[in-house]
Amino acid sequence: MHESYSSPQPPVLTLAAIARAVDGSLKGDGALAVWRVVRPDQVAAEADLVLLLDAQGLRSLRPSDACCALIAADLELPSGIPWRGWISVEQPRLALARLLPLFAAKPRQAAGVHPNAVVEPSARIAADAFVGPLSYVGENVEIGAGVCVLSNCTLGANCRIGDGSLLYPGVRIGERVTVGRRAIIHGNACIGADGFSFAPIGGADGGNSMGSEAWEPARIPSLGSVMIEDDVEIGACATIDRGTLGDTLIRRGTKIDNLVMVGHNSRIGECCLLAGQSGIAGSCELEDRVVMGGQSGIADHLHIGSHAVIAASAGVSQHVPAHAVFIDNPAVPYARWQERWRSVARLKRMFGELERLKQRLVQVERSLGKG
Repeated sequence: MHESYSSPQPPVLTLAAIARAVDGSLKGDGALAVWRVVRPDQVAAEADLVLLLDAQGLRSLRPSDACCALIAADLELPSGIPWRGWISVEQPRLALARLLPLFAAKPRQAAGVHPNAVVEPSARIAADAFVGPLSYVGENVEIGAGVCVLSNCTLGANCRIGDGSLLYPGVRIGERVTVGRRAIIHGNACIGADGFSFAPIGGADGGNSMGSEAWEPARIPSLGSVMIEDDVEIGACATIDRGTLGDTLIRRGTKIDNLVMVGHNSRIGECCLLAGQSGIAGSCELEDRVVMGGQSGIADHLHIGSHAVIAASAGVSQHVPAHAVFIDNPAVPYARWQERWRSVARLKRMFGELERLKQRLVQVERSLGKG
């Protein structure tokens, strides 16, 4: 019989251990116990570690019982704070990325298949993996060691889930999809739906063109699938379509936010960051470490070079070279965008000069008329 759900509490750490983990400089008593990490306005107990990473946090600091803190090295602290120990860090955001995982309690259950899950006999599930209630595991599915599949998930036939991956409730994995090791897929994400691919047919003249008045869309099936490499994270309600013939590819270390759309046949490079509500049309290629801001979009069949940045709400309709920053809709290089707005800022002065020239011309015409 399967054991009940359990979510372990994060361990109690000493201030010295935290300083080593975040590569910070320890001042004061390193033996202080830390139970929680909190904002300056959330302090409730002596064992809270106060985060002071910017000037805004410093402004919200209030007298409290906290005895320890983690602070940005460039902040000037007010005098009289009764801390018994603190950690100074040079890179606050990097320190935060190293600190919070020490206190994060991921969902964990006892190994096994919940009695309310449905698992096809041909599926292969590692002994220490977990499959939650009301989940379905299809034929020939392979679930690796330490995988956690929470409730109401669907794993289509012949898909593979790599070691240590975590699937939150409602995740849908399509047929033949491969998910690498240590992937995190959040609730209601859909990986491996058919691509949005159609061809126009018909019309009064029988032509295959959308220019015909009575054309109809003919569906092009997706015979490929999706391949997701190691250490990828996919946000809630994100969708990644399978390829038409080959696989849609998400490479190692890429992080995809909530409500992101990746079209069929697209290839996303390593360690890319795709923010919420961004969209990539079919057959695009993003090289490594591309960053897309929220609600940005890339038209189909485009190539985005490595380390390029697509600003929030930008609409890209052309290839983007490596290390470029594109902004606005339609998107243009950042330097061109700056030039455009500098010109706009000069318009008021230019119109004033034009008005003055007009008045002078009127005066000249009047004087010539009198002559």
